[in-house]
Amino acid sequence: METLRDDEQTRTSRSILIQYLNDNGLDGESILSITRQAEPVIYEPDEAVLLQGKQHPYVSFLVTGAVSVYARMEGQYRELGERGSVCVLGEIGYFSNSAPTADVVVRGPEPAIVFRLTYDQMTDIITNYPSVKENLNNIGAMRQISQSNGFADYTFFLDLIGGKRQRFLLDHQVLPHVEQVLKKEVQPRLGPNKRMLEVGDGPGILSELLAEMAPKSVQQFHVQASNMEAAIVDPYTPIPSDLGRARYLRQTFDMLLALQVFNMIPAESVMEQFRIARGLIEPGGHLIVFKVRLVNVSYAIGSSETHLFFELLESLVDRAWPGIRGKEPVIHTTFLDADMDALMGWNHAICRRAAADELEIPDSLETHNRELLAMLLDQAKHTIFSPDALHFNWLVSKASGIGFSLESSDQFPDLGFYYQVYVRE
Repeated sequence: METLRDDEQTRTSRSILIQYLNDNGLDGESILSITRQAEPVIYEPDEAVLLQGKQHPYVSFLVTGAVSVYARMEGQYRELGERGSVCVLGEIGYFSNSAPTADVVVRGPEPAIVFRLTYDQMTDIITNYPSVKENLNNIGAMRQISQSNGFADYTFFLDLIGGKRQRFLLDHQVLPHVEQVLKKEVQPRLGPNKRMLEVGDGPGILSELLAEMAPKSVQQFHVQASNMEAAIVDPYTPIPSDLGRARYLRQTFDMLLALQVFNMIPAESVMEQFRIARGLIEPGGHLIVFKVRLVNVSYAIGSSETHLFFELLESLVDRAWPGIRGKEPVIHTTFLDADMDALMGWNHAICRRAAADELEIPDSLETHNRELLAMLLDQAKHTIFSPDALHFNWLVSKASGIGFSLESSDQFPDLGFYYQVYVRE
């Protein structure tokens, strides 16, 4: 760690910090007081910014770079996740007068730029600008939740996020359909003492909608949001989420709502996600999967941000029939229409060979992969292009192997939206 000189990089980083503080509701005078006094320092990859149990007399703002968070919990050393810029570090220790509750280590390959305030500086700032304390306390509370398992009851969660919650995480075209699903499938199941857990890529949007429909049931809602702070600071950016940290909950629920979970994880992890879900749900309880927009245009135009499910399809085709797709991807784009939507289809060579019954699926492939390729071949044979339906059926086959039965479902292909209601056997 070393102090940065006042150069263009430092000034740019200070501007980023000013914008972050402004976005979090601080007034101009308190922002200037913080940014003028904070010392800019740089940490190299793998260098520790905080160490669990070791006093660190600074409140810091991570402005550029990323860190990993680790903690010793229940006899194990666990990675609790990543944190990117901009975020606050060390404020929990400041307010509680305690040592850090986790190790925070710079995640490479780039170094991290941090602006830090001594405890004495922070005390002077709070004395002159009392609103800073409330703001940092809220961020600290969200941090404690995120660093344990991201779990909170919805009422407490709502108190923390205050007026910052927005609904832009769901496309406005999809939102009415989501509301209909909640009214049809979820609200009737909110009986007395029925507990519900929401896991997803944002700060509790399904619980928020349900709270408006069934306000008397709000005390039964819970949210598991590992990326809570990031989702609130930047509500416009979907954040991949999964059930990994929910596995540590010692509670079970009657319903688990999963928004953007089963299509935001590597395909090989899907079975594990269903296993975790089964452990969280009471026998006879329900898992409700919400999926919005599977098709990622970036796949077809050569971007590195290929959708994980499409990566799986491509790797399986290459394993089963080496060289069959030639230089084309598995998903072929003809052109983009006026709305910049890709018009897609399966690879032409695959379609021709499938229609002629020339393709056989090797027995050497794992059963679940053979099932997925069989679905793909059936679509290609009939020149149907519906990766949404492919993913839909694939999830049903996975869930049935873990002890879930599909009870009801619906698809809205034009919107790239579907839902599935599973009952735990």
